[in-house]
Amino acid sequence: ALKGLTALCKGEPALSEAVAIATLPAQLPCLADRADSVKEATLALCKIEMKMCSPTAVKAILPALFDGLLDSNWQVKEGTCKCLGWLADTQQGSVGACLVDIIPKVSECLGDTKKQVASAARKACGKACLVIDNPDILPIVPDVIKTIGDVGKTEATMDKLLATTFVTQIDQPTLAIMVPILSRSLADRRALMKRKGALVIDNMCKLVAEPMDMAPFAPVLEPKLTRNADEIASEEIREFTAKALATLRLAMGDAADTFIPEPAMTVQGMVDVMTEVVGDKAATAAPLILHSATMVHFKLASDKRIEDGVCDMAVKPYLEALMGAEEGAAASVAFNEKCDEIISAAAKEQGYVMQDDDLCHIDFSLAYGGKVLLQNTRMHLKKGRRYGLIGGNGVGKTTLMRAIDNNQLEEFPNDLLRTIFVESHSSQEEDEEEMTVMDFILKNDIIREEKTVEQIKEALFRMGFTEDRINQTVVSLSGGWLMKLALSRAMLYEPQIMMLDEPTNHMD
Repeated sequence: ALKGLTALCKGEPALSEAVAIATLPAQLPCLADRADSVKEATLALCKIEMKMCSPTAVKAILPALFDGLLDSNWQVKEGTCKCLGWLADTQQGSVGACLVDIIPKVSECLGDTKKQVASAARKACGKACLVIDNPDILPIVPDVIKTIGDVGKTEATMDKLLATTFVTQIDQPTLAIMVPILSRSLADRRALMKRKGALVIDNMCKLVAEPMDMAPFAPVLEPKLTRNADEIASEEIREFTAKALATLRLAMGDAADTFIPEPAMTVQGMVDVMTEVVGDKAATAAPLILHSATMVHFKLASDKRIEDGVCDMAVKPYLEALMGAEEGAAASVAFNEKCDEIISAAAKEQGYVMQDDDLCHIDFSLAYGGKVLLQNTRMHLKKGRRYGLIGGNGVGKTTLMRAIDNNQLEEFPNDLLRTIFVESHSSQEEDEEEMTVMDFILKNDIIREEKTVEQIKEALFRMGFTEDRINQTVVSLSGGWLMKLALSRAMLYEPQIMMLDEPTNHMD
């Protein structure tokens, strides 16, 4: 059987990937077989499978490898670690993206009593960590990997981290390799080690740019920092710890409260759709292949990658092999459309749970003059934040803000939110040009109802207006003063969302 699978993988690597995914859980125990020929054949097959694995299949193949790392036989653990190393050699980027899941699993083998297992785990971890390109951390990555498997090296490695000057942005792969020893340092009995852990966390978290990069590690570090900030006897170390805790929470941002819904479809749900598309005859002919191909598609769909090209990579080759080129291609398109329909319907039904600090969370499309500017775009705005619209001329920045202001964006909650739009080239209606500055402000019904003349004057004075200028007509104002007037009115309106289009135009 092993020789047959080896021949299949060598002859048809693209088509045999699903077979490899399906049979890997049964292959790995053979690494502990009594017969050397079986062990050698299994290792050779596993190496071929890892080397031919496509980037889209990495997430589908990892669960079997994680199970292998927990096997009671050390030969299986050693062989599985080698598989991870080969996989990292071939698909460094895809493996690096899963480092947050890989490191905790491999760390159990790094401290294994069998030298062969620990050595293979170190090599696998080192290859997986090649994706880390942070120049501040790179020199000490080997020490960090050794320390994960050897508690006795923790203090020396922490000293090296303390001596490191962090200047480069910290990403998730870097955090994945660092958090295990930082967590261990925070849990150490010695207050000095807790202090070192807090100092490193404080330094590192200042350079975390993406809150979602920090999200998987917050549940590991935050409780320990919280407990240390309350319980450590030394006031100085408590202060360091409290500071690190504040920096960690700042790095997390809103990620800790982000609601991540369950996948709209399960693997079995996709298999059912696949069976419906290809028919019972084809499904019965190759159930393992279809199940594995569907699992790859499920993993990609869970990552919100459901576009046509993904289905072409994950499903289409197998359907074409089973049903013929034309029929298989049509079945692939039908499968993708049905899954997309189910996932889209579930997303609409599930919706988004609004948080207390949310202003709006909508999906919308925007067109202008027959040209689609934005399609199925998400806008998520929170209270107290500043957002920037970045893009070249003509891409629709002003058009979007004007559409919101004119209540032309159906999905936008204009009925619930008070918004105002300040354009870069302020224009007035004819009846406004001969108005005085004060009359222009008072023309707004809400300002007239909510503000007194004294409050309006105070706001105008803060913007540099004098009593004389307040009595001037709008048409007599220069471009800069017109912009100041527009900004004054916007602030007096007290909107929940203020949209500014190049507000410093004409200003000194």
